[in-house]
Amino acid sequence: MSATTFLAIIIGIWIVIGIATAIVMGRRGHRPYTWVLLGAFLGPLVVVPALEAIGSESGASESRPTTRKQGRLSLLVGLDGWAESRAALAQALHLFAGAGPRVTMVEILDFEREIDETTHPGHELRDDVIAATERAPELVALLGDPAERLKSLARSDDFHAIVIGRRGRGATKMVMGSGAAALTAGSPIPVLVGGGTVAPAKGWGRTARAGVA
Repeated sequence: MSATTFLAIIIGIWIVIGIATAIVMGRRGHRPYTWVLLGAFLGPLVVVPALEAIGSESGASESRPTTRKQGRLSLLVGLDGWAESRAALAQALHLFAGAGPRVTMVEILDFEREIDETTHPGHELRDDVIAATERAPELVALLGDPAERLKSLARSDDFHAIVIGRRGRGATKMVMGSGAAALTAGSPIPVLVGGGTVAPAKGWGRTARAGVA
């Protein structure tokens, strides 16, 4: 084996180990592209900061539901920056028109991001949800893998269904996996996967309340 071939093998192993670690971190809910770059650059050395990041996960600050959702139909809605999640919420309110469900809208962020409740995507939909359900939605922010966090929240609180868009936040399937598939495969409650290419128009909440499709 020539020195050039040996060096190429070492470099290949270095990159593969680094990127594999980055994929693991992405699927744990860390910022995928950042870890892919770190993995490609640091190689096996990326394991050190990765372990430190994993160790800090349990101490990350989150906002969680304040009360258990008992009695009335309760929907756990996963929101992100994609129009599909907004459309899925509109479709769920059409589906359950007249039931006046309790709605908890969850934004799930990478561990590397700080939670800022003022930027929660649910603020833009709050008035429409009130028009559709006659009650204010609860806004929650969590950190980590979207599918795992929604399943965990569904197990710990009395929700009746999870509502998500068919396309999740913008990371590749190689890094994040298929969030909708992972959620529906292991969810303790029914999952409504909805969405579309266009966000619902202003006033969809009032239409849902009227029961008009």
